[in-house]
Amino acid sequence: MHIDVTTSFSTTTKEIKQKTIGYIPAIPAEWWGGYESPSGGYVNFAKYQVRCVNPKTKRKNNRIYDEPNEALAVAKAKADGFMEPFEVSVLPSRKPTDGQLAYATDLSISLPPGACFEDVSALISRVVDDDEAPVCEELAVAAYCNGWNLSRYSGTKILLELAAKRLPTEEYKELLNNIKQTEVTPMSKCIKCGAELPEGSAFCAACGTNQTVPQQFTPPSEAELLQRIEQGQQENRRLLKSISSSTAILAVVVIIQVLLAFIGLFT
Repeated sequence: MHIDVTTSFSTTTKEIKQKTIGYIPAIPAEWWGGYESPSGGYVNFAKYQVRCVNPKTKRKNNRIYDEPNEALAVAKAKADGFMEPFEVSVLPSRKPTDGQLAYATDLSISLPPGACFEDVSALISRVVDDDEAPVCEELAVAAYCNGWNLSRYSGTKILLELAAKRLPTEEYKELLNNIKQTEVTPMSKCIKCGAELPEGSAFCAACGTNQTVPQQFTPPSEAELLQRIEQGQQENRRLLKSISSSTAILAVVVIIQVLLAFIGLFT
């Protein structure tokens, strides 16, 4: 028995590029109290170097803190157990890496002047995650008021992810309801009750169901297909062998019956 098996493979690639003409919209500075980082960039914090005394060694140490202002940087040093005197200086924000800049170029991202490492990282995430729409005010203000270190170019999806992780459940639900009322953020529906939710929500504020990402079908690899074909051919050979054995047994039975009938003619 000859079996012909034909397989074909097709692949589709989706080009990822910035869709927004010009710059991807940033969170307005006024939503973050008009804050401008003394370190540079579009982030809501600065990089402070605090020179202080280690009480165990009595020696001076340099500690670096990402905080909105000098007072919070000193407070963080005190909380870490360091002692006065505190000498504070501002360091520049981290520059984008060559790898970041090359990737941003491949994605056709328009980088704003003076963008720092965190800004470029946020912009790359927004393009890759298809999250270029403006962030709504309620979500941006919640991020700023809770002291999350972010870029003004952070997108809705990352802000919702942080809110789900860091806010108490009731506050998160209230935030989702406020966002829903603005109708600015792209909306989706709960997988269980169908209630409208901001796209990217971790769970439904109405029924509490976790929102899982539907699993995408992954075509089997060529090796997996060949393995399945071989398994099918082995099964076919086993069936053919079984059929051949059954046919041989049936033929023997028929021959025996014929012989018995022939012998009966002479008895």
